[in-house]
Amino acid sequence: MANEKARRRGEHLLAMLRENGRVSVREAAEALSLSEATVRRLFAALQAQGSVQRVPGGVQLPVEADGYCFARLEKTNEAQKRRIGVAAARTVRAGECLYLDCGTTVLQMAHALGERLADEPDFSFTAVTNSIANLSALRGFPRCRLILLGGEYNRERRDFSGIIAEKCLKLLHFQKCYLGCDGLSPEEGFSSDHLSLSSLNRLAMERSDVTAVLMDYSKFGRKGLISYAELDRVNALITDTAPDAAIAGRLRAAGVTLMLANGDDKTGGGQR
Repeated sequence: MANEKARRRGEHLLAMLRENGRVSVREAAEALSLSEATVRRLFAALQAQGSVQRVPGGVQLPVEADGYCFARLEKTNEAQKRRIGVAAARTVRAGECLYLDCGTTVLQMAHALGERLADEPDFSFTAVTNSIANLSALRGFPRCRLILLGGEYNRERRDFSGIIAEKCLKLLHFQKCYLGCDGLSPEEGFSSDHLSLSSLNRLAMERSDVTAVLMDYSKFGRKGLISYAELDRVNALITDTAPDAAIAGRLRAAGVTLMLANGDDKTGGGQR
């Protein structure tokens, strides 16, 4: 009985963390009707399991050394990512083979594709992905053929990457690939904070007829750790807010189609 109580308390706390990203000792004590001493013991047990990370005054979801946390980022700019995902899903034609990158914005596209599958009886496609989250979003739809890349699994990102994933990818061809992005600048182009994912993205672009990048406004002007694509290597940018004039001008000169998720599409060049 005691173990069952502890399990339920742990699940409740993890649900709070997925919603808020961080929970203090006082907040947990009030929500669980426990003493602060009992909450600290609960925190210690969950930390020993690797489920939480201790911070001053409370706990947060575990993060990588670079600060990445999928569950927390999934809630960041969620409405904007949702609009981007819906807009991207509308660009898919029945019968196409797609590559879907990992990341929280592409996940919103996967959810939107699931809605199209539920609403459109004649809609079907093949999706290749390195993301467990995308797999979960689409696995319930028989008209979506799913292929999951193998490789080294990263628990925080919920994805696979590395040499095995790249060897799998070299066997395939896509009509379209949809990639996430950690930064976009005129100097560096499209960039990522993850070396192994950048390598996988470059390979996916080589194997695809059309490349689209999905990103919200917060990434404009930011330079990630490594560039995975110069501006003219990308066919379309799907975002929620128009970038400033400097970036917009460089995109236009590079022939990138700028698609705004609010329905106001601006074309910088035809898709190649």
